[in-house]
Amino acid sequence: MQAIILAAGKGSRMGELTNDRAKPLVLINGTPLIETVIRNLYLMGIRHTIIAIGYMGDDVRNVLGISYEEMKIEYVVNEQYESTNNIYTIWKCKSFLEKDDSLIIEGDLFFDPIIVEKIIKSDKDNIIVVSEFIRWMNGSTIIERMDGLFEFCKTKAGDKTGS
Repeated sequence: MQAIILAAGKGSRMGELTNDRAKPLVLINGTPLIETVIRNLYLMGIRHTIIAIGYMGDDVRNVLGISYEEMKIEYVVNEQYESTNNIYTIWKCKSFLEKDDSLIIEGDLFFDPIIVEKIIKSDKDNIIVVSEFIRWMNGSTIIERMDGLFEFCKTKAGDKTGS
């Protein structure tokens, strides 16, 4: 299994924190967000990671290099990061997706590594992990319907969707 880390966006919702650095390089307790993601993936046995970069991508590449411990790191560039979204960025990674099972994760997340372990050990073909809806967030939301299926919708801060 390999990981594809989405790290192309500008991080405009983070305000001045991303004026002079890429969102995944924002420091939390002195460590770039993306380094925590990579460390957690490594701890769960991932040894190949593709990082999709865009905004200030050279900075991301310079900080992370081509490996972490025994994990190989490769890069895919989304030159159109300002006018596209994560779906396009994933499409840019399609040649890697065709080669191996892939864990797709955003480069600015905090997560318990046990989640990755559960995904790796699962016998399911496809798994999606989402967090609970929080009203102050903008973005995509998944809503479980009465029939057990899910719907995706866009939300804006303050929406009552998901409450």
